[in-house]
Amino acid sequence: MKRRAFVAGLGALLAAALTAEAQQTGKSPAGVDTIKRVLTGQRQWTLYWDRAPLDRPRLGPRMADRSAFATVEFMRVGLKVIGHATDERFQYPECDFEVAVGDGGFTFAGCFGSDKTMTYDPDDREYPFRGRDVGTLFWLAPKN
Repeated sequence: MKRRAFVAGLGALLAAALTAEAQQTGKSPAGVDTIKRVLTGQRQWTLYWDRAPLDRPRLGPRMADRSAFATVEFMRVGLKVIGHATDERFQYPECDFEVAVGDGGFTFAGCFGSDKTMTYDPDDREYPFRGRDVGTLFWLAPKN
């Protein structure tokens, strides 16, 4: 009985250490299959981005008071994951892009610019994916 309690306690301690390390390094130990399943299991996502130093995107009633956003869908095509973004506010209203899925999240180029890396946090139901690229913050939220 004591041995079983010791093993259970050791397991809990190891899990806590891995979680703490993941939070410090910004990486999630979720795994590629889990990330793919989460991305493609949701019909649509809202991708927000903002250059202001924020914890969450601005969702004000006027365009000037809110973070920029686009609707994104992810789908499996063979072994790949492809994203499709729709944004009616810009010159290029939609585009497709390949997603590189890793153990802790994914990287994508999107419609413009360089690769952006999003880290997965399974405990955050509102914005499970977050990222940063050259002063711009990104949040990916499930769309209702």
